[in-house]
Amino acid sequence: MDDPRCEQFFLDPCQLLQRRYEALRAFFVERQPLPDLARRFGFAHGTLRNLVCQFRAQYQTGHVPPFSSNRRSAGPVAPAAPMLQHGPRSPTLPIAAHSP
Repeated sequence: MDDPRCEQFFLDPCQLLQRRYEALRAFFVERQPLPDLARRFGFAHGTLRNLVCQFRAQYQTGHVPPFSSNRRSAGPVAPAAPMLQHGPRSPTLPIAAHSP
């Protein structure tokens, strides 16, 4: 069966999670060079290099990446990027409290 629209979905992924998956798969399975993959999937070279490093680190510690269907059985998934820590926020007052 020939279905070019469905084929295009896999050849030209638009959603970020799918692009990450396809880029990582092409790097680890097809052994394609990072600069080529970065251009192909729309990532900066450094961003893709960081994704590869994060994937390796998560997988080596038993954390399955978020696009895997078995992620719950392998333990919690570490965040892909560190969360920024902010100081305490001042309480938000209702709009009526600000009227003169």
